[in-house]
Amino acid sequence: MPVHRPPPASRRARSWCFGAVLAVLALAPPAPAPAQTPKTDLAANANASAPDTRSLARYVPGDKLVILAEMAGLDAHAEAWSKTATNKMLNETPLGAMLEDLVAQLFELRMSKNARPNRPNGADTATILKHMMRHGFVFAVAGGRAEDRKDSVVLLVFRGGAKKEVRPAFARELFAFAGAVGKPKPVTKRGRTIILMPGNTIPDGWAWWTEQDDLVVVLEGPADSVDVVLDVLDGKRPSAVDHPLRTELAKPEPGFTPVALGFVDSTLWPDPKMNARTAKAGLSGVKRLDYRWGFQDDALMSVARIVAPKPRQGWLALLDQPAFDKKAVPPLPEGTGSFTVLSIDPAKGYDLLSTLTKSLGPMAGPLGAALDTSKTAKGKPNVRKDLLPYLGPKMVFYVAPATAKPGAAAKGEKPEDAAAAGAGGGLAGLNPLALMMGQIPKFTLVAEVNSPTMFGKALDTAVIALNQEMKAEANAKADALEGQGPPGANPNPNSNPPPGAAGDRPRPRGGDAPAPQLKMMPPSGKSKSYMLNIPPEVAKLPPGLKPTIRFEGKYVAISVTPDAARQALEAAAGAAWSPPADLKETFAQLPAKLTVLNVNDPRATLPNALASFPGTLQASINNAIMQSQMRPGGPGGPPGGPPGPFPGGASPTASNSNVPGDRLNASPGSPPQGGSAYGSQPGAAPGGPPGAEPPPAMIQLHVDPAKMPTAAALKPYLFPGSFAVTAEDDSVRFVTRQAFPNFAGWMGSLGMSVAMPAIQQARRAAAAAAGGGGMPGPGGGPGPGSPPGGNPPPRPPR
Repeated sequence: MPVHRPPPASRRARSWCFGAVLAVLALAPPAPAPAQTPKTDLAANANASAPDTRSLARYVPGDKLVILAEMAGLDAHAEAWSKTATNKMLNETPLGAMLEDLVAQLFELRMSKNARPNRPNGADTATILKHMMRHGFVFAVAGGRAEDRKDSVVLLVFRGGAKKEVRPAFARELFAFAGAVGKPKPVTKRGRTIILMPGNTIPDGWAWWTEQDDLVVVLEGPADSVDVVLDVLDGKRPSAVDHPLRTELAKPEPGFTPVALGFVDSTLWPDPKMNARTAKAGLSGVKRLDYRWGFQDDALMSVARIVAPKPRQGWLALLDQPAFDKKAVPPLPEGTGSFTVLSIDPAKGYDLLSTLTKSLGPMAGPLGAALDTSKTAKGKPNVRKDLLPYLGPKMVFYVAPATAKPGAAAKGEKPEDAAAAGAGGGLAGLNPLALMMGQIPKFTLVAEVNSPTMFGKALDTAVIALNQEMKAEANAKADALEGQGPPGANPNPNSNPPPGAAGDRPRPRGGDAPAPQLKMMPPSGKSKSYMLNIPPEVAKLPPGLKPTIRFEGKYVAISVTPDAARQALEAAAGAAWSPPADLKETFAQLPAKLTVLNVNDPRATLPNALASFPGTLQASINNAIMQSQMRPGGPGGPPGGPPGPFPGGASPTASNSNVPGDRLNASPGSPPQGGSAYGSQPGAAPGGPPGAEPPPAMIQLHVDPAKMPTAAALKPYLFPGSFAVTAEDDSVRFVTRQAFPNFAGWMGSLGMSVAMPAIQQARRAAAAAAGGGGMPGPGGGPGPGSPPGGNPPPRPPR
């Protein structure tokens, strides 16, 4: 595919731009790459010179400050950072090196479309991100309103960004950001060389310079904004170091070491229409957002706060619920390591949520329809009216723990560890391997009942009404199918409904069609139970899946199995729950009064997820690409069916996992597979007409086996984490405490951004194939080269 090259004048201008950056920064050539090591240099370096711990807020004007995001850097808190579990996982195992390698590869793939010379590569981006984490940065927006135009500034400062070891990477990033025709203009101001950049990426232009070892970038209106920053540095304007909001956030707390902080002051937002937009989004009344991130003993801790006084409006009003004491968690079965406690007035919450979804209009979708009780016919169950007033306020959701079988411990494994593995820390059912083996996650909800007598009567009435509704719906479907053929006939010869579909179910003459039914179970003591019975003609459920409602005393339990519901109420009838030994430290750090509490034990699932992460990430990216390649109805994908396996896809082996078969994806580093589901023609792109764009190759991630951690090596560093929401009179706080950050979401987003060009290319190829008739072969069959069944070509032998 030809590479587009800019005209000579454009190339000269860009080369001049890059040369100016190199000259002013006095860039040295990159140092030789050190030998690969399964470590990352985010570790605290005791032998390094004393880090610069001055606040980077000294660059930021302190008046009319709208946004501030400041990170002091890990080196500034080296002792506290060295004690954290995250630091130890990154530096005492190969995990840090593996993640660093993956980040570099993902950014390299993302930037590979950039054909400019001296473009930044993935290693540059990884270097810059790592440098920012270690040494710190600040981003700020001040002023910005029309009347404050001369005082406004958008500022970004990288501590140590001009140092020799990182200057080449930062220079290439600056050149890539400039990215346009035009000559930078060096000017001298107050003894500093300021580089004014042309206005392409930013219409008004931007500027940068070095302040000792720091790299300063002004992103808006450099003619005036540079003077604002220089005034701050020269002491002619107050800096943000003593800004009252920053002072409040930087204030140390017992045991908590803040490393990063930030805020958004919505009262000074430059856009005068912002208040109307936030009100439309259901967030009116918000005065400020602020955030702190740092360390608490061996955990990472963050505190996010929405400053909005009571009575709150819109979506925030959902959090104005009765609080509960952290010492009064509802009863839980022994061995439950992960759970969520919610305190809410269900009827009030239902009404508020219904009102909010109505304001969304068509965007509310099925949720709005489900919450709308105005059209509830007489005789049908009305959850809002009949049940919710008698529930709450406390509810707890968890996955019931499994019980370890005698002798389940492997050789050298302690029995209690085997039990924890079976229980999954309360999340056994969420283990992918357990799901593959047919183990049903025992999802369980236990809610308080504030009026047992009234709730019992309402439950009986609701069950009768629901059963009648399900029977009526089944009969209506059966009536609609009458006359389309004899019982058991398939009304559509071109379709292939699964066994048990509605069109294949005969209706008994003069009787009712098979329908789901909530059946009352024989009483056990004072409890009342209903189990959902679904006839096999309606649907075939996995073995053991029998949704159950069990009610006794002050609690009602809803679970996917009868034994889990029984176990929940047995726990409720026992002694008050208290945190076990491995949760006591987590509970000690929680706020006293809570609205929401989630406790999550990552030890059963996270180690395997981290150990297999490269393969999982590669598979998810390639799966997205492959799904885009499939044309519904063509050989690559049958109508409504999922795409077939993709090159470099799933593999049941796990070379680096201590659980056989737990890695569900192929190991990165296997030979690239560029095949597709399309056929090919001489002189044409595979699966398309002549001249069509070829389907993209699959993404390949290559990771040195020495950088792949094992699950067994990671597990000892982990411990239960928590997420708590507390609603106070003037604000709502969200407090998170965890052993290791949830990086999967961020890296998954990065992976999808890598896949997006390939996805778009695949869609274009599929559209071309569909329009040009290149895919179907003679008689409507697969085209030449298409594999049987519409799957992509098999993986070649290694």
